[in-house]
Amino acid sequence: GLIIYILTRPENPACKSCGEPLTTKHIYCPYCGAENKQMCHSCRTILEKNWLACPTCGQKIESERPEALVIVDGLDNNP
Repeated sequence: GLIIYILTRPENPACKSCGEPLTTKHIYCPYCGAENKQMCHSCRTILEKNWLACPTCGQKIESERPEALVIVDGLDNNP
């Protein structure tokens, strides 16, 4: 049992910014300060970056990524 667990256990994740090893509880990298996980604003559960709702309280997760901008070319291209 123990040997199988040691061989199949997941490795600690690495920081997405600097590559240093993190524990699964790290929200911010202690080496570079980059945010690697989010925290639910309602119940403070640690969330994965790709989750859309908190698994503990059901609070919808607001994306911190900016919305895409649509740029309209308003210039007259006629000579």
